[in-house]
Amino acid sequence: PEGWTGKNWAVWNGYQQASGDLIAFLDADIRLEPKALEFLLHARERAGGVISVVPYHYTVKFYEKLAMITNILGVFAFMSPFENTNPRKGLYGSCILTAREDYEKIGGHQSVKSELLDDLNLGARYAQAGIPVVNFIGSGLVSFRMYPGGIRHEIEGFAKGAALSTSALK
Repeated sequence: PEGWTGKNWAVWNGYQQASGDLIAFLDADIRLEPKALEFLLHARERAGGVISVVPYHYTVKFYEKLAMITNILGVFAFMSPFENTNPRKGLYGSCILTAREDYEKIGGHQSVKSELLDDLNLGARYAQAGIPVVNFIGSGLVSFRMYPGGIRHEIEGFAKGAALSTSALK
């Protein structure tokens, strides 16, 4: 609908169908190892707030390694010591685990419905509400593979990301 991005609308509708006290948001390309969900549940319980995971970037073909550059920067951005004190600390959107109560307290994806960087803005909303935001690295538990369909898909994906990023600056 007008005022919503496609992803935010889809995630919001998925949330409305969910019935549990805890909600996991996972991108379609995320792969969880057998014990990953158990780890995530324990990590969220210890953190006491919302958690996200920067997935391990699994590559097979040479061109896929090119995308690792942006992912390494992402790991630094989300895991740097400077981020710990950031009052607008973001979440890594491909793997988020939250309590329903906390998600509803911040207004969920409806509160960021028009934002292209929904994960960063959601994290900031949690932080502003006094809910701890904790990010982890998913090595050995949470992974993804970007653009396995070929270098053309990778180029198109990065071009789309660049276009979306620059349009958000207007």
